[in-house]
Amino acid sequence: MRNFYPARNVPTHVQLRPRASPGFTLIELLVVMVIIALLLALLMPALGSVRRAAKTTVCMSNLRQMAVSAGSYAVDFKGLSYMYSWTPGRTPSAFPDLVIPAGAPTGSAFAAQATDIIRRRSPSEPNFALPAPWLPPIDYSHLVLLEYMSVPLPVPISACPEDRNLQLWQGDIAAFNAGSFGTRQPAFTGLAMSAFRAKPYSSSYETPPATYDRSPVGTRLGQAGANHYTYVVNNNTRFGPARLDEVTFPSLKVKLHDTHQRHARRQLFFTHPSASQPVLQFDSSVVERKTIDSGLGWAPNNPSIGPTIVSYTPFQYEPPTSTGAPREQFPGRYRWTRGGLKGIDFGPEVTNAR
Repeated sequence: MRNFYPARNVPTHVQLRPRASPGFTLIELLVVMVIIALLLALLMPALGSVRRAAKTTVCMSNLRQMAVSAGSYAVDFKGLSYMYSWTPGRTPSAFPDLVIPAGAPTGSAFAAQATDIIRRRSPSEPNFALPAPWLPPIDYSHLVLLEYMSVPLPVPISACPEDRNLQLWQGDIAAFNAGSFGTRQPAFTGLAMSAFRAKPYSSSYETPPATYDRSPVGTRLGQAGANHYTYVVNNNTRFGPARLDEVTFPSLKVKLHDTHQRHARRQLFFTHPSASQPVLQFDSSVVERKTIDSGLGWAPNNPSIGPTIVSYTPFQYEPPTSTGAPREQFPGRYRWTRGGLKGIDFGPEVTNAR
């Protein structure tokens, strides 16, 4: 038999007091914040590098897609490099104002062909006005490839992923025409006013003149001293597509390149000796090249006197000069390849071509 005895001196109810949380002191919080700041400082450059690498990959993909379309064009046009092909007296347009008479400058037929493409293919501007003066082969040559790209106009892949201004214009042409983007777009003033209206249809990637200038020495296209977008056209200058078999060193000759280095912390004009960027070469390869590794180029109308000097005078929407000065000058390099299509951009320059 078990006996049970009542407990003595045991309280019937015990109340426990909660233990206070120690929390964080101000110094501890400051230490944590400093550690986080240090980690961010270490990670941000790495993240920036990853981002730039990804954008470079997209840019190179754009150029490769251009190369594929250019290859299809060459098959259909019996070995010609893609380029505007209309000539004065042969401008088969349904628009009366784009019929250029025989004897007119060749460049005017190219401008008419580019305008015809924009009117037919752009839903935003079926009445796009013919710009004059305008030399579209420089940074509008991709328009002749529209039939091979299966893309709308403006062409998305014509814009480098770091060319935010061009992407902005492509996205809202009406706002561009109204001047709504301020200093992020051209000012519609001066001689180039009408040509600037075409900018939403342009490309980040430009075509070297040797690809479309078919003129002999003395009448070739030249670089004007005013700025990097101004050219001198002789009355006898003749433009037209080149044959791919005219290119002597296709793996060393640039076919398309950006006007600026964009995939770095600082954007630079492409001829700046510190610039580097992807380029499309005539063998359809896309490689990243340093400007300093390229030849200095030539003066196409005076092959023996040295390189063409290009004055980079940025417009309001372009990256500033590397020094902050209004202008900086550089040799023309692969814009003005010594020897033209027979020349070499990356390697020893040819010396016997004219």
